[in-house]
Amino acid sequence: MSLPRKLFVAVGVTLSVFALTACGPGDLTLPTAKPTETELPIADATPTAEAVNISSIVIDGDSVYVTETEGGILVDIPFTTDPTTAAEQLSAAIDLEPITTVTPPSSCNGDLTRVTWGGITFVSPYASAPPGAQFYATADAQATSNGITVAMLGGQWVGYDGPSTVAAYPGAELDFGMPGTNVIAYDIKSGTDGGNPDDFYGGVAIIRDGIVESFSAPIHYWYDC
Repeated sequence: MSLPRKLFVAVGVTLSVFALTACGPGDLTLPTAKPTETELPIADATPTAEAVNISSIVIDGDSVYVTETEGGILVDIPFTTDPTTAAEQLSAAIDLEPITTVTPPSSCNGDLTRVTWGGITFVSPYASAPPGAQFYATADAQATSNGITVAMLGGQWVGYDGPSTVAAYPGAELDFGMPGTNVIAYDIKSGTDGGNPDDFYGGVAIIRDGIVESFSAPIHYWYDC
């Protein structure tokens, strides 16, 4: 089995194809579910949101959601949502207009539409999407251009301490055999390591040189585009 080429296209990491040493089936554990009544725990030194009552934007394995400082979720946008509608919903929730660009075709995809708010980007369409997904979300900076934290399910963001992030998701590391790089399946929505690669997907974080570099969902963990 080879490294999922689309995974690293999605999260913006330029790496060669490696042979992987996979964990055994069932070794990965599902992290904590999204909060519904209490504010998502965010660690110290997060940016200050300009949008009133907004605490963070969270990318989990099946949706993007916006949390409120008072607790609860302002809007939850499943990846099954039409990409245009999804972008409109996030823009309205955080009071920020995005920038849209189109990237040319690659060996894996046709033209890709990238809608970004700074820190978080919606990308569509993509050829190897999990069932029903119409776009994926990727984080490549600590916050949006208006200062709203973009977080993983457990509150980590781009630039967060890598070892602490690995420890926060016990049993969730995928072994790609790449020195200095950790790949964390931080919110598994389907399948198990060692099972059918078509059924194994969710949220994935890339940690390089001791810090979180990016995270994305929904992504097939083992997939050749």
